[in-house]
Amino acid sequence: GIGSSKERSRHNASINYAGWGSDALDDVPSILGGSVHSLCAGEQSILVTGGEDQIVVVYDWTKHIVCARLGGPQKCITKVSCNGSGTGLVHAGSRDHIIYGWKWTRAAAPPSPLSNPTDPSYVLEAHSQAVTGLASSRVHRHCLCSGGRDTLLCLWDLPTKRCVARMDMQRNLVTDMCWLDPEMAMLQSSEDLTLKVWDLRTAAMVQQFAPKLNILTCCAVSQDGNYFLSGTSGCGGSSELTLWDRRTGRTLREYRGHSEGVQGCVFMDTSIRGTVNKELVASCSNDRTVRVWNRDDGACLHTHHVDGAGPVTAVVSPSQDILACSTFYRGVHVWSLLLAEKEGKEQHSLSLRASY
Repeated sequence: GIGSSKERSRHNASINYAGWGSDALDDVPSILGGSVHSLCAGEQSILVTGGEDQIVVVYDWTKHIVCARLGGPQKCITKVSCNGSGTGLVHAGSRDHIIYGWKWTRAAAPPSPLSNPTDPSYVLEAHSQAVTGLASSRVHRHCLCSGGRDTLLCLWDLPTKRCVARMDMQRNLVTDMCWLDPEMAMLQSSEDLTLKVWDLRTAAMVQQFAPKLNILTCCAVSQDGNYFLSGTSGCGGSSELTLWDRRTGRTLREYRGHSEGVQGCVFMDTSIRGTVNKELVASCSNDRTVRVWNRDDGACLHTHHVDGAGPVTAVVSPSQDILACSTFYRGVHVWSLLLAEKEGKEQHSLSLRASY
């Protein structure tokens, strides 16, 4: 492990490890001050992280520079969201029950990795317990959705900073949420074992899927909005990734292989097809792995062990054939998905592009 937050904060450089294998991770310096609990992808090459050190870092993984360091939260950051790159809004939810918002623009010169963080532009307060879900829309940019362990979901009007709709349901402890662009609708996973769809125009739940055997920890929506993913907690092979058909409400497939709880899932943006057209999904887990799956037949195409990383907390696909993940002890890693043929068989692999 990397030790304390103070020890990690002394690593103030960010470098590119293109083409290196996972063995290189032992020497990767980090500009992050502790375990990373949340990761989201902005437009172009922007990644946004938040975690133990209570600092949001906006990072350009192609230029390998810190674009912004954003402060304000008084406890661990649990979720981050963003809706822009060169100029836009970044939000973070915290265990202090508050949502923090920053308006940021790409500076001419990047800030020092250890410079004082920028104070929030505003705060949003409605939750009585930790904020555990945030969802931004690329279409409805004036809106933000939040959810918490208090079973409350809020729709925020960002120009006025007002909560314009409240949705509360008993035992609905929120674990994750996704905006269903271009609709005014939101997908949400819960500790009550179910996946739900909410109509934000009416503040009503319009769809609830069959309960799983374990707590739902994460969710994702396909680009066309017709398919959902959910991941569950569990150990000893009892955790799984599930593919749902939104139109029928039924389970299409389960992906099994993680030995501990699934922490993140994503529909991959990929141009790699090989000899057979494949739609791919990816997942990450407390078992320190990232897995790439064939969406349609459930085959695990590649398992990547993130050595020494501890739990892998989130996974995103920021652009075509790219995967990024956040970890407890090894910061953030960005990979290219590669396809090769060996002895007449297709083999997928991940090639490290950047770490910080």
